[in-house]
Amino acid sequence: MMKKIIHVVCSIFEQDGKILICRRKEGLKNEGKWEFPGGKVIDGESMLKALRREIKEELNIDIKIGDQVSEVKYFEGEFTLLAYKCEALSPIISSNDHDKLQWVSREDILNYDLLDADVIITRELLESENS
Repeated sequence: MMKKIIHVVCSIFEQDGKILICRRKEGLKNEGKWEFPGGKVIDGESMLKALRREIKEELNIDIKIGDQVSEVKYFEGEFTLLAYKCEALSPIISSNDHDKLQWVSREDILNYDLLDADVIITRELLESENS
């Protein structure tokens, strides 16, 4: 029997040369780890609709979605994480799922304790900009 693939979407926000990462608050799975904001796609939902909904729930903002920048498959293909460049249509002030939001430079981002899949996305992002 085939395992159901869980699709997860996340946003890459860039501003003044810095990238937004968020720290998962206590009590959540992977608490204290840093990640790009986003979440799981619900059955029947498109990736973009899920991303809009998740960002509205987490950051309470509307977004303009740009290009897909990465697709990471992990846990033997059980999860797929799609990352999209996004533009916030209002200031990002706080998060419902995170205890800290940080704008970090490309040079510093890998010094943060990112979730494994987000490390892969970050490396792809950095490589694509350098090539």
